[in-house]
Amino acid sequence: MLVLQDDNHSLGKIICDPIHGHIRVPSYCLEIIDTPEFQRLRDLKQLGVTQYIFPGAVHTRFEHCVGVSVLANKLIRQIKRRQPELHISDRDVRCVTLAGLCHDLGHGPFSHLFETWFRRQNLNFDHEIMSLRLLEYLVDENGIDIEREDIRFIQDLIRGQPKNAASSSMEDRTWIYQIVANRHNSIDVDKWDYLARDCYSLGIKSSYDFSRLMKFNKVINGEISFHAKEAYNIYEMFHTRYSLFKLVYLHRVGKAIEYMLCDAFQLADEHMKIKERTQDIAEYSRLTDGILREIEFSKSPSLRASREIIRRLRKRDLYKMSYEALFHAQESELESIKSSDLIDAGLNLPPDLPRLSPGDVIVGSFDCNYAKLDKDPVQYVKFYNRQTDNVSFSLQKERVSLLIPYTFNEKCLRVYCTDASKVSSSRLAMRELLKSKNIQGQVVQ
Repeated sequence: MLVLQDDNHSLGKIICDPIHGHIRVPSYCLEIIDTPEFQRLRDLKQLGVTQYIFPGAVHTRFEHCVGVSVLANKLIRQIKRRQPELHISDRDVRCVTLAGLCHDLGHGPFSHLFETWFRRQNLNFDHEIMSLRLLEYLVDENGIDIEREDIRFIQDLIRGQPKNAASSSMEDRTWIYQIVANRHNSIDVDKWDYLARDCYSLGIKSSYDFSRLMKFNKVINGEISFHAKEAYNIYEMFHTRYSLFKLVYLHRVGKAIEYMLCDAFQLADEHMKIKERTQDIAEYSRLTDGILREIEFSKSPSLRASREIIRRLRKRDLYKMSYEALFHAQESELESIKSSDLIDAGLNLPPDLPRLSPGDVIVGSFDCNYAKLDKDPVQYVKFYNRQTDNVSFSLQKERVSLLIPYTFNEKCLRVYCTDASKVSSSRLAMRELLKSKNIQGQVVQ
C-alpha cells in the first residue's frame, strides 16, 4: 500500500481493489480498519455458503465495506463540489465515509445465514443493530478519537434515517441518509458495491453501470435525484439484483447447505453457547466463519451430531430439494404451509413409501423481487433533465420501456429432505397437501 497525504495533511493510503481500481483510504478510515473488530470482517464470507456452489465467491465483508466507504466518499464529495448551496461540511464527508465503512460490522458467521438460523427459531437477530453496537464498542475499545455526536450521526447514516428527527438539522437533509442505506427507493452505494463485487467474483456479467449513476445525480428538494436518461439503467440495476437472488442467493443447493449449517449450529448451541455470545458484544466480536472449523475439529462428544452434519457437507451428501413452486404474493395458502402439514399429509401415502417424521422435511418460502417487494422501486425515484435540472419528477415505466415487467415480486416455496430416501415421500405428500387445499397449476420440480 502506498502512503500519501490526505486533504487534511494526515497520512492515508492507496490500495488496489479489483472493482474500483486504485482507491484512496483516508487516515480516519485506517484508524477503524486497523482494529481487531474490523479485521474480523476478513473472516466473514460476503456470500455465506455460496462458495460451495460458485468457487470464486470467496470475497469477504472486509473488501465490501472498504468499497462502500470509497463510493460513499466519492459520491458526497461530488455532490459537495457541484452543489455548494447544500453547505456540506468536512464532518459530513467524514461521517458518511465512516458509515459506509462500518455499515456491515455486525454480520455474523456466514453473513445472512446467521440471521436465517435465528429466524428458524422465531428469534430476532438484526445485523444492522449489531453494527451500531459494534461501532461504539470498536471506538471505545481502541481509544479512537470520535465525538459521541459524530458516532450517533454515523449510526443514523447506517440506519438510513435519524433515530430522533429532532437531531437532524433545520434544513431538509433527507438526501444525506440516502447515500449508504436508502430506505426510500433502495438506490445506495451499498447496493452499487455488492452488485458489482458479487458479479465479478461469481463470473456473472451485468448490463447496468453504477458509474453512470455516480455521475448523473443531484440533490433536488432534499432528495437524491437522477438524470432521466438513467431510468433504464436503474431498472437494469434492480433486474441485476433480482437475477442474483434468482440464480445465486436463493440457489437451491445453496439453501440446502444453509439449512445444514443451521442444523449444525442448533445442535452445537447448547455446548458452544452461540446465541449467548450475541448478547456480549466483546464475545460477538470474535465470532466468525471459523466457528465451522471449531465444531468440525472439536473432540467433544457433545458436538458429535453437529460434526456429522458438517461431515455430510464435506462429502457432498447434502439435503435434497424435493419440491419447488413459484407463486404470487397474494397466494398466502402456500406461504402458510409448515413441515407439520406435510407430515400429516404423508399419512395418506401408499404403505410401501417411507413415512415422514419431524426433522425429515424443511419447508421454506422466499421472496425474489426488485427490492420493494411487489412495488416497482423506480416509481419511488425522482428524476430531472437538462431543461428542468432544478425540478424533479417521476417517470412512468411506459415512458422508459414497454418491456419492463408488471409484476415485481415472486415467492418461491421449497421442500427439502434431510434424508435422501424420503424425497419421493415428501414430494407426493406435498402434492396431496396441495390437492386438499385445491391449489393447482404450480411449478413442480
